[in-house]
Order: sequence, then structure tokens, then C-alpha cells
Amino acid sequence: LTDLWEPGLEFVYMGNGLQAYSVGDPFPTWTMQEWRGVDPETGLDTWTTADGGITSNFNQAALVNLGTSLYAPYTGGFGVTAAWKGLSLTADFSWVHGNYALNNTMYFVANADMGLSSQFNQCDLAWDYWQQEGDQARYPRLDQAINFDSRMLEKASFLRLKYIQLAYTLPSHIMEKTKFIKGLKVWVGGRNLWTVTGYNGLDPEAAEKGVDVDTYPNTREFTFGLEFKF
Repeated sequence: LTDLWEPGLEFVYMGNGLQAYSVGDPFPTWTMQEWRGVDPETGLDTWTTADGGITSNFNQAALVNLGTSLYAPYTGGFGVTAAWKGLSLTADFSWVHGNYALNNTMYFVANADMGLSSQFNQCDLAWDYWQQEGDQARYPRLDQAINFDSRMLEKASFLRLKYIQLAYTLPSHIMEKTKFIKGLKVWVGGRNLWTVTGYNGLDPEAAEKGVDVDTYPNTREFTFGLEFKF
């Protein structure tokens, strides 16, 4: 971002978090309370204050421009095609790099707050909570609910196999024996079968708009087909 159309318009509220419009930063960047980890001695969450210090009081935590972009600066795709005799293989890949998404779903499935944990099945990440002095944990002790902070912000880069198809075309001399079918191609295909990502949500691609809260993931699909030539 090189210029602001209106002086003083640095922040725009978007759901659970702020997006910052700041000259010199990506457009836009995430701005929220910066999580500094769980205090090993007390088991309480800590955040950055306005003067750069650390506090365990969420109300004293400052909004910090994290410099992480909502939109991916790099996206692309590529394909692979191979053939041998009657066999053919086609694969299409897509990738996204550099964007960050607010994994709002984790607030519900990795939260010790009894009002939430009693309603939602908790994921295995919820086991990483503080239990005794000295623990290096991601989540606070069980009598503390987690807050919406930078801990929920995750890199949503991914590489995905969007579609793959394996096909076999029967030799023409075999089909000639049928007298009426000149060609036959048999194929099987699959969509969204493989993904590489560090994102903890259900689907990094579904979270591309920035906030992932109960977002339905892209489904895996399997297809089968016959192509006749008369």
C-alpha cells in the first residue's frame, strides 16, 4: 500500500479482528491483540501492551499491526500430463502462499471454557494446555477461557491436488471386433484428494476470505466414466 485515500483511515473492523491499512504494509494487514504465550509460572495467557510490555490482563492488551496479509501475494497452478501406450495420466495442482486467516473455528474446538467445551467436541490441540508450573503450553490452565488474539491467526498457504485422472483407451484392433464401437476410453478421477498445508483449520482454501468460522471445506470427489466412439 503506497497511499491512504483518507488521512486517519488506518483500521477497518471485519468480524473477529481488525484489518489495518498502513502505508508500506501489505493490503490489508491483520491488527489485533498480540498473544505472547502462556506464562509457565501462572498458566495465564499474556499479551503485548501499548508500551511493548507484557500483561496477563486482556483488557490492557494493545492492538498491534502484525504485518500479516489477508490476501495472498502469490497464487498459481500447474499441471502434469503423461501417456504411455493406451494409458494417460493428468493432474492439476493449485497453490497459494503468503496469506493469513483467522481460524475462528479453533475458538470453539480448543477452548477450556466449559460453556464451549461442553457444547463442541474438542480437537486434539486442546490437550496442549497448562497443567503445572513450568509447562510450556499453547493454551492456559483449564479455569481460563481463551480470547480472540493473534494465536488464532494462522498462515493459510497450501499446495493442493485439485484434480487427477487416470484413463485407458482400448486398442483399436480390439474394438474393431465389435463391428459397431470404434473406440472405448475408461477413466477414473478424483478431486481435492491431497493437500499440503500448515493450517490447522478444516480447509485453507475455504478460509481464503480471511475468517474461518464453521466454513464448510471443499469436498473430496471420486468419478468414473466411459467414453464410447461410434
